[in-house]
Amino acid sequence: MWRKYGDLGYSILVLAIFVLEVLVMAALTGAFVLKAEGRLTVRVLASVVGAAVGASAVGLLSISAYILAYHFISAIYQRQRQQRLRTWTEKWGEAMLGGPRPPRLGGRDAWEALLNVREAVSGPEAEIIVAELRFRGTGRMLKRLRSSRKHQRLEALEELARARLPETFNVTLAASRDTVMFVRSMALRAAARVLAVMGKGADRDHAIIGLAAAIQGPDLPTVLIDEVLLLLEDAAPAVIEILFSLEPAPPAMVKAAIGHTGRPHLAGPGSHLRPALRPPDPALRPAVLPRLCRLANRPALSLPLSWYRPCASVVSKACTSVSAAPRLGVSATW
Repeated sequence: MWRKYGDLGYSILVLAIFVLEVLVMAALTGAFVLKAEGRLTVRVLASVVGAAVGASAVGLLSISAYILAYHFISAIYQRQRQQRLRTWTEKWGEAMLGGPRPPRLGGRDAWEALLNVREAVSGPEAEIIVAELRFRGTGRMLKRLRSSRKHQRLEALEELARARLPETFNVTLAASRDTVMFVRSMALRAAARVLAVMGKGADRDHAIIGLAAAIQGPDLPTVLIDEVLLLLEDAAPAVIEILFSLEPAPPAMVKAAIGHTGRPHLAGPGSHLRPALRPPDPALRPAVLPRLCRLANRPALSLPLSWYRPCASVVSKACTSVSAAPRLGVSATW
């Protein structure tokens, strides 16, 4: 119902009306007590009741008028803001195509449009956008990331994730050690998005090792690890390989990594599943077998028949093609 602006005024208005209603109820209670004791006339009591009803009516009318005015004004403001964002987006698009760069003083709308363009564009075409992001907002984003207020840190992490500046990876990953779990989750997502656009080299290799270490926490949910691996894009195989090399690997982390094995954007035959799951864990086998079937058309992945036998029903459901079974080292007769 409420957008980012206007909720503070509404909260103050509601608080004032609640205080007024409390005072009205106190006055009514006192008036009836005095009337019961015979110290108040009927005319005075009627005046107090009428004033209480009038005050309540004024409070309700104030809230109704505020809500109607808010939606009317905010709708106009939202349309104007969307128009400004479109204008700034067109300016940034022209700058990417060799046109003049927009003026430095653009305000919040220019910054928001710049982040929107950065989310949609990557590669060499985004060099001008990246340069503008570094000039306009890197310092401000890092300053907000060091704030003691949680919402400031969350907004900074969201902007860092959208900006995807490689030089901000270390500070973004450092935020994953925050004491607030929600901030940690946002930091890991932001670090994954930044790592996904980093060019190959020593910095990328160090970043992969750092992120793989950061998601090894036992308190991280499988859903979060799964999302981080998805945001890593082509960097995910390297992180998965590190995760599978751990002994012992946390089950939640292994399940998330297994979930990405065999996806079209991940390279490799999947032979790293073998050392990761020995000795076989019955809790993990139902999760890994469907992924092994995804790898049926890749180089042979041979596992002992005893590894599959306890999960024969899972294999029969996962491997829809009988011809896939021999490639996985599974007997087609069971």
